[in-house]
Amino acid sequence: MKRWPQALSDYSRALELMPGDRMVRWHRTEVLAELGRSKEALAEFRSLGDPPPNLLDEYVSLLQQLGARGEADAMRQRVSSMKPNVENIRDL
Repeated sequence: MKRWPQALSDYSRALELMPGDRMVRWHRTEVLAELGRSKEALAEFRSLGDPPPNLLDEYVSLLQQLGARGEADAMRQRVSSMKPNVENIRDL
């Protein structure tokens, strides 16, 4: 059983204690999306900036879920351009 209202309360409290914690903010954003509070989730999401590469897929998925497909595509391209190209490493 998912208890999204309780999760939102818990993450909001965690943010009071650790306001700079990006992972807490990220999880709170996910909860807002699950609760159907898309505008709030998208605003919070945008304030997070670029994701770490290991969370790119989750970030893009959430943007798509929130109806920001163009933004999701742009983020995927921007972040993937920052990753080294493994195939080109052999040429070094």
